[in-house]
Amino acid sequence: MLVKSSFHIYQNTDHCNKYMMKPSVVLLTLLAMLFHMMVVGHAFDCEEVKATIPLCIGFLIGDDDQPSTACCNGVKDLKSSVPTQNDRHKACECLKKALTHFPNIRDDLNALLPKRCGVDLSFYGNKSIKCDQ
Repeated sequence: MLVKSSFHIYQNTDHCNKYMMKPSVVLLTLLAMLFHMMVVGHAFDCEEVKATIPLCIGFLIGDDDQPSTACCNGVKDLKSSVPTQNDRHKACECLKKALTHFPNIRDDLNALLPKRCGVDLSFYGNKSIKCDQ
């Protein structure tokens, strides 16, 4: 009986190992999905850009000498979300349209914003910029 009992324990342990493998496979799958979402998550999102404009409004209308940290973080996020020419075109069109809702924004300060945030955005400019160039 003792031998049978030991064998039975061994079988149960082997049975448990099969189930222990499943959570690790599930965990690896979830990590892979999370990584994919993070990579895809850097894609351009016009709504996020629109939400950033109010953070910069003090600088853009001339009330503040420098853009806020939150504003510059938004500009930096914009830069990282437009790696392709197509993304930059979409961003340009989005900004151009969004800026029409803020009539007090000065074009000269709007064009200066990326530089003040330490970011090079060639498509960032005034409301009349041509986005196809």
